[in-house]
Amino acid sequence: MNHKVTLFIVIFGLSIIMFSMPNVLAASTADVVIPSGSTSPTCATTSTCYIPSSVIIDEGGTVTWTNNSTIHTVTSGIPGTPDGLFNSGVFSSGQTFSHTFLQIGAFDYF
Repeated sequence: MNHKVTLFIVIFGLSIIMFSMPNVLAASTADVVIPSGSTSPTCATTSTCYIPSSVIIDEGGTVTWTNNSTIHTVTSGIPGTPDGLFNSGVFSSGQTFSHTFLQIGAFDYF
């Protein structure tokens, strides 16, 4: 059997399994840490401002950000262009902010 065909069959089989169970990789909650030093401009270039830098949750799931840095905010949108979906306001080290996502989509924040 041709290796390309075998790989296609394996990938096709895995695709069927993944689409038949769409929430296997998603969770109802996710925790994101704002690490010490995340106020440095270089954290954006190294994807270390938020750990993990992206999460997958179910529709209706909640993300909780824990601030381990100095004062910080979590705002939806892109820097300079907040979209108004959520805004933590300023919160101090040790504090948390949570947001529940009621719609399916990809949501940027800074």
